[in-house]
Amino acid sequence: MITGKPQMHPAWMVTVPLLFAWPSPRPAIAQMPAAREAQTAARDARLRVTPVRVAPGFPVHVVITGLPPGAAATVHAQSVVTDDSGHLQPYYADATFLGNRGRTVSLDTAAPVTGYYRGADPRGLFWSARPTARDSAARTANAALHLGAGDHLTPGQVRLTLTVQGFIRDRAIVTFARADSGLLRQDVHTGGFVGAFYFERGARRRPVVLVLGGSEGGLDVADWIGPKLVARGFAVLGVEYVSPRGAPVRGVAATVNRIPIELLDSARAWLSNRPEVAIDRLGVVGYSKGAEFALVLASIDSWIKAVVAYAPSDFVWQGIRTGESGTASSSWTRRGRELSFIPTKGTREAIVRGRRDGTPIYLARVVRSSLAAASPAELHAARIPVEHSHAALLLIGGGDDQLWDSGASVMRLAARLRQARYAYPLQTLVYTGAGHVLVGTGWQPTTTDNTDQFRNGGSARNDAYAQGDSWPRVLAFLSLRLGQSGRLGDQPMR
Repeated sequence: MITGKPQMHPAWMVTVPLLFAWPSPRPAIAQMPAAREAQTAARDARLRVTPVRVAPGFPVHVVITGLPPGAAATVHAQSVVTDDSGHLQPYYADATFLGNRGRTVSLDTAAPVTGYYRGADPRGLFWSARPTARDSAARTANAALHLGAGDHLTPGQVRLTLTVQGFIRDRAIVTFARADSGLLRQDVHTGGFVGAFYFERGARRRPVVLVLGGSEGGLDVADWIGPKLVARGFAVLGVEYVSPRGAPVRGVAATVNRIPIELLDSARAWLSNRPEVAIDRLGVVGYSKGAEFALVLASIDSWIKAVVAYAPSDFVWQGIRTGESGTASSSWTRRGRELSFIPTKGTREAIVRGRRDGTPIYLARVVRSSLAAASPAELHAARIPVEHSHAALLLIGGGDDQLWDSGASVMRLAARLRQARYAYPLQTLVYTGAGHVLVGTGWQPTTTDNTDQFRNGGSARNDAYAQGDSWPRVLAFLSLRLGQSGRLGDQPMR
């Protein structure tokens, strides 16, 4: 349950308090005589869904019409999600609502009496969906109503089915899809970097955003963000600074260890020759380790005009050297020299212990203990001097981030920037009940975000709220700071 509105702090910081409660077993809905009559009268109940085709991140409004007072109706949501192995997995959620005097129930404002989520939440049916393979109730409901298991759906589609007393009354399919068929994705393999360029056919002098994913490597974050920003008037370049685990990419580092920050100079030089790009309006979006990279760059390079840092760190950390031993080294280099870093102490032991015992691994504990063990001199040398930046900054952290404590990092960054009287625009968002998985729109399932052995923290509801609240702010921030009027209206797609 979300407790109240976001608490407003001074202009430099917003903290959003969240409290999560997983739905308890469903109570039975009493069927008094009047209710049974209402159920009979509910045969005309229908779904009204607007829009049925929408760009990701824009709201969908679901309304049940023709539902008499006291009658119960259930909305079922089915979708498919591509898993890490590339296979489509069916997902399912449902929620039951009671009719009112107006015979119209809006899911924007009505709380379900039973279902996969609690409280009024227009995104509830979407984020609360669970994999049917792990949910026996979902499989039972699908079988009883002959709903199938997400068959004939594609990623981005959600089938909504309205039932009354077990009878299907109406159906609709919502499609979250790219807003512009003119979107192009170009693989980039140059002597200086590897990445992907996202742009609109025929575009000229658009503000451009560099996207840096996390230590998982690859271009998944860029592939998610790129089309959404292009649809709103930007060009986007995803930079692959580390290979995906187990899938080495030629010319790309295997781990985040001694990565030269000049990589981004090469990317900027490449962009400067593209007619689609206004190189003087360049921003960076970084997630997790990529957010650390983005803040390091912003503290050095004055050509960066805006930075969005999802789940950032305020320190440079020791490089990641999977399966290797030896002398510790920095994640980043500049002009061939390592940047000062905080050594991590206990990472290997935490992983070995977790794998041996089959218990969750909370790397944020390693982060906190490593900071506590560092000397004042080490802390001073390794802090990212972001107060030297010339960029507008939007810092987004999770207060329950169990991967590397990004909420605390954002709070420390905000305090340091305030003390330094930072001269450029600054916004910070800390979602106290959310974890590490902050990139998203809040309209996709978040129920598996914290189920791996390496725990991200947060909860399905709180992560969805953080994503849904922060994404419009990210769009508005980039549009304002990079001079793009954009296409940010709440409008259906054509």
